[in-house]
Order: sequence, then C-alpha cells, then structure tokens
Amino acid sequence: MNSWKPKPPKEMLLFINRTINLINNNQFLALASDSNKKKSGQLKNKRGKIYKRSDEVRLKISQSHKDRKTKPVCGIKKGQTGSSHPSFKHGMGKTREFNAGKNTAWIQGVKIQYNFRCFITGETRKKNLQCHHLNAWNWCVEGRYDINNGILIRKDIHKQFHDIFGSNVNTSDFEQYLVQYHEGDKPFPWRHGNHEPSLSIEELANRGISVRNEKFSDFLNLCASKNHQVVKGEYINVKSPVTIRCEIHGETFETSFHNYKKSKHGLPCCGKQAVRDFSKKAKRNSEGRFTSD
Repeated sequence: MNSWKPKPPKEMLLFINRTINLINNNQFLALASDSNKKKSGQLKNKRGKIYKRSDEVRLKISQSHKDRKTKPVCGIKKGQTGSSHPSFKHGMGKTREFNAGKNTAWIQGVKIQYNFRCFITGETRKKNLQCHHLNAWNWCVEGRYDINNGILIRKDIHKQFHDIFGSNVNTSDFEQYLVQYHEGDKPFPWRHGNHEPSLSIEELANRGISVRNEKFSDFLNLCASKNHQVVKGEYINVKSPVTIRCEIHGETFETSFHNYKKSKHGLPCCGKQAVRDFSKKAKRNSEGRFTSD
C-alpha cells in the first residue's frame, strides 16, 4: 500500500518562504558590510583561517600596500629602456640591413675555409658549431659578408666569449680571449691566411642557386613520372611549400618538397587509389577478410 502523507497547510508554506527570504537578506547584508569594511580600510577575516599577526599589524600592512606603486614589467629598473637596456642590440628589429642569401653564403664559406671543424677543439658535429665575426657585425660594415672575417668555433666557446667581452668586439678581443682561456701562444690562422684560393660570397651564392635549380629540375622529373604537375612553388630548401596538381584525379594539394619525395605515391589521391586497386585484386575468404593464399 502507498503511504499517504498530508500536505502542509498554506500558513506553513508562507512561513518557510518568509524564513528563506530573511536568510538571503541577512547574507546579502553581511556581504555588503564586508565590502564596506574593505573600502573603509577595515580588515576582512576569512572564515576558518587563523591569523598569526594582530589586527593592528595587518591593517598597517594593508594600508602600506595600497599606497605602493606597481612594479614595472619584467623587473626593468627605471631608466633601463631603449639603448640603456642591458639586452638592447640595435633597435631596428627585422628592418635592419640583412641579406639572407649573402649571409647563408658567408656561413657556408667560413665552414669550407675551416674544413667544417672548430679550429680550437676540432669539433665536427654540425649542431655544435657556429660562425663568429672577428670584427663585430654592428660596426664593421665592410666585413659583414667577408669570409676572412669569420671563424668556425664551438657554440659554448662562442657564448662564453660574448658573455665575457660583450657584442661590440674586434679581432684583438678574440685573440686576447684565446690566449687567456684556450690556445696560449699558438699562431692564429687569420693572421697567416689560407694559402689555398677561397671562394667569394658571389661564387658561393651562385653555386647554391645552381644546386637548387638542379634539385628543382629533378623534382619536376619525379612529378612528371607520376603524372603530376607543379602549380606553384620555389625550391629554397626541402621544407619549402609547393602546390601540385594530379592530372589523373584532377585534385590539387599543398605539401612540401620533402613530404612529396618521402611519400610513395606523392599525393593522397594516388595513395587512396593504390589501396583500392590492391583491395580489388586481393583474395578474400567467405567472411570478406583478406587471405594470404
């Protein structure tokens, strides 16, 4: 049997509603009181928290924080902006005079001149090596792309030198660093020069262009063998973007030279078609699964 429960009388419901409203009003007044205390300089105590300091001490700390000015971003001290900042370089960002093609050729020329090894330690791992300007880039304008103004050294040595001598350096600074920290009285290679004829920046740049043209020509032949056509793209390196159209399926894809050469079929549409052709020729059992027989 279902137990029957009598409904509360109407007066009881009204009493409950009034009680709930009264509780809500009291909570609102308490919150407003706390807000007014905060604005007037009085402390707001968190429920359940035990404060070690007295209310008087806490109030003094609060008032001192309100009068304090905010600190500058990243801990920059007053006056350390622009050219006065310790990390300031040139203030021109990417707008400074910089020729990417010449810089790449300069790096390659310096590496060739030092046989792709650090002349101090003999390190040959490419990821651990860096090219250094004997006369700094910022003041020696005529030596920025001069191969004889560059040397190949290890990354940690390069960093240590600039940490000690800064960025506005010259050849004598580096010689002093080598005498003090590495080589002693060993003769410096840039003083005696390289007796073998060295390539110029222009020759290295032209060599790089011819190599890129040759690789791009090979890439076009590879695309033609798969019945694909290059719509847009310039080969600068393997990561350069290229747009290719499939003449078989009439679809166009954007990829990179590296990804296209790495893929067996070149484009996704041809890869899917190869899977379809394989599945049609493959043998299946009564359940429709592929079999090796």
